[in-house]
Amino acid sequence: MEFQKKGRRVAVLTVLSLSLICGQSVSYAAGPGDSLGKNAGNSTGSSTTSSTQSSTSQSSTTSGALDYSGWYGYTNADGSDLKYLEKGTEVSKFQNENGPIDWDAAKKDGLDFVMIRIAYGTKEDAYFDENVKGAQKAGIKVGAYLCSTAKNMDDALAEAKLTVKKIKPYKFEYPVAYDLEVGSMLSDGLTKEGLTAMTNAYCKRVKDAGFIPMVYANKTWLTKHMNLSDLPYDVWFAAYPLDRVYRPVEGSTTTIWQSSEKGVVRGIKGLVTTEFSWKAYGGGNPSEKNAGKSGSASGNSSNNGGNSSNNSSDNGKNSNNSNNGNSGKNGGNKNGNNSGGASGNNSSGNNSSNGGNTSLNKEENSTISTGGPTAESQAAVENGWVQSTPGKWQYKENGKAVTGWKKVSDKWYFMNSDGNMQTGWVKDQNSWYFLDDQGVMRSGWIKDNGNWYFLKDSGAMAKNWQKVSGKWYWLSEDGAMRTGWRNLNNVWYYMEDSGAMVADTTRNINGVDYRFDASGAWLP
Repeated sequence: MEFQKKGRRVAVLTVLSLSLICGQSVSYAAGPGDSLGKNAGNSTGSSTTSSTQSSTSQSSTTSGALDYSGWYGYTNADGSDLKYLEKGTEVSKFQNENGPIDWDAAKKDGLDFVMIRIAYGTKEDAYFDENVKGAQKAGIKVGAYLCSTAKNMDDALAEAKLTVKKIKPYKFEYPVAYDLEVGSMLSDGLTKEGLTAMTNAYCKRVKDAGFIPMVYANKTWLTKHMNLSDLPYDVWFAAYPLDRVYRPVEGSTTTIWQSSEKGVVRGIKGLVTTEFSWKAYGGGNPSEKNAGKSGSASGNSSNNGGNSSNNSSDNGKNSNNSNNGNSGKNGGNKNGNNSGGASGNNSSGNNSSNGGNTSLNKEENSTISTGGPTAESQAAVENGWVQSTPGKWQYKENGKAVTGWKKVSDKWYFMNSDGNMQTGWVKDQNSWYFLDDQGVMRSGWIKDNGNWYFLKDSGAMAKNWQKVSGKWYWLSEDGAMRTGWRNLNNVWYYMEDSGAMVADTTRNINGVDYRFDASGAWLP
């Protein structure tokens, strides 16, 4: 029998690829503000902050000068100022644990909307109801999000059920977002199709409950881990470019851009995310605002209600969280206009993508996808799983593709001479091995094309007689398990439908009694 490698779809693997960016440094969100941590003295959530940041990031006060530079200096790819309709941020328990939130002060400071965390997976945020009621009482538009940890459809539906339960008592102006970023979601080989289906199922239940669904993700999750064209929902896009240039993801309906974690809002202690919305959810006729260079934060700002200076060197995230990505063609201009409000944001040119470094969520202790190599090195090499071309995965070590067998997280994979991960049947040194749809080497019994095969602990396909769990089985030269009568070396044996050899008994077969000795041989 001539085995052929099965043409199976390669699943998204658990380790994200690292990549480089040409001439620009871009960092992607580690979650809607979740990585900001609980210590307002270190309000970026990273281990170090500059003295300037430390002295200006205490935004819990209701009076005094604040540094609003995190809200300004943004442009489109053509160099024009970034314009938007409504200004927002997000909050979770981390902001509450920094100190009580003064929602009235936040409203006076120009905060138009807030996205409030519902839960991390199915672990509810203890401050959700308090935050919703406080923000709505102050006249701030409210939306919500659930940070997903789902690995399968059942998990996603459980998260949707919790979401509907928590939001049902309220009326929101802004969407309810499914936050996709936690790296462990991919650890069981979740495919693009699987994650897309889970996302659509979650969003459908949100929509059926009378709310506006939305997807939160960075470029990697939108383009590498989901089929964006199959997601008919608005996108809350997370990207922290150090040059503060907005580069949309081609094909996405982005209505909110999370541009940094360097914002301040009076009434909320510590740094917060900066969110720009081009859609006036919930109605109203807001005037267009300018987050560009000409909309400098120096002096009193009509949008912020406080003094601030435009610090052009304070770009993107803290260097401990900054990451470079890989650049690719955007494929044309992307107009930032969306139904419900016009922005006039036209962006074109190169679209940056992130790679696969991770940062740690301080509370939930889960690995979360962020960007590519650190900003300290533009020449960082690739390590781990890399999708070299669509549908082909390679495992890189110091930038070089591994060939042959490779053990990753206690699982064996096989790469061909080109370094591409294999699936299906693979022959190596006169033995056949079977690799599942995720490329993982299998052992034990498998069924393929209607036939049963037994793979040894080494993964090698067994042939001839094989004893498994105390019973003998006959496997032909092609490895397929045989049943019924077998004449081997002029001795007749009988294998049941299960493949197990009949021995030391009398068995009625097609109305005739046959005796078999302890070795399984038929006794005439």
